[in-house]
Amino acid sequence: MPGTYTIKDLENLSGIKAHTIRIWEKRYGLLIPQRTDTNIRRYTDDDLKKIINISLLVKRGFKISKIAALSEEELYNHALKASSKPEDTNDRIEKLIFHMLSLDVNSIEREVESLIQEAGVERAIYQYIFPLMEKIGALWQANSIVPAQEHFMFNFLRQKLIIETDRLPKADGKAKISGIFFLPEGENHEFSLLFYNYLARKNGHHTLYLGQSVPLSDILTIAESFHFDYYFTAIITSSPKDDFEQFLNDFSRKVSTSTLFITGKEAQHYKRKHPRNTRIISRPEKFAEEIKNLSIKED
Repeated sequence: MPGTYTIKDLENLSGIKAHTIRIWEKRYGLLIPQRTDTNIRRYTDDDLKKIINISLLVKRGFKISKIAALSEEELYNHALKASSKPEDTNDRIEKLIFHMLSLDVNSIEREVESLIQEAGVERAIYQYIFPLMEKIGALWQANSIVPAQEHFMFNFLRQKLIIETDRLPKADGKAKISGIFFLPEGENHEFSLLFYNYLARKNGHHTLYLGQSVPLSDILTIAESFHFDYYFTAIITSSPKDDFEQFLNDFSRKVSTSTLFITGKEAQHYKRKHPRNTRIISRPEKFAEEIKNLSIKED
């Protein structure tokens, strides 16, 4: 059922063990879950928001007996006040999930701006946004959130990263390194691609960003007329190994003078020998190192 959660979802998102949640339900009546025909607990968006607020207060030293005596409004106000104090990584991620469930764009805007000001764009994405997206992805795959909630958050983060990329200094005419960023046909999860494009732009590269679901034939048409030092793509959606291998071989053969950088789960799980001009990227730091080596070769 979309928009409902298992007790395991609550544990993963709040950090409170499922066993503890059951005890609090029995002793204090903090949550009253719905039950399926097979007596499985199911929780609502409001239940998840409540347990996230409770988690925040418990981490701030509040006793659960005192929390249980609070009204809904008092619980919210105490959590709001507590959230103004220094927080750890999980606190910040939980707050973003809370705001996502409420479709509260203003609160998400303030929170993400705060993360960027405190940590900078790269660290904010490494430390907070990527773990957040993993949690949301797990919820989506488990059918525990409404797809609109996931799309809302991902599109907000996508727009934010595009804005931060546009704020970077433009590569001047003397820039020696150029790259194309694209997702192959059928791939639509582009946040990581946008981030790698950001890293390249930050390093002074000329980049051509083509985005989602680009047919390989289109890439090859461009390659016939223009030279790019490298191509960057990501394959997240699972596909047969033979299809992936065919993609690598076709690309490396037809664009043999350029480097193909490729990331995503499909690439990282690929254990066979890949073409010489292909680089498997497991993390952004590795890409930063690789493009630095490219710059040295060009010099």
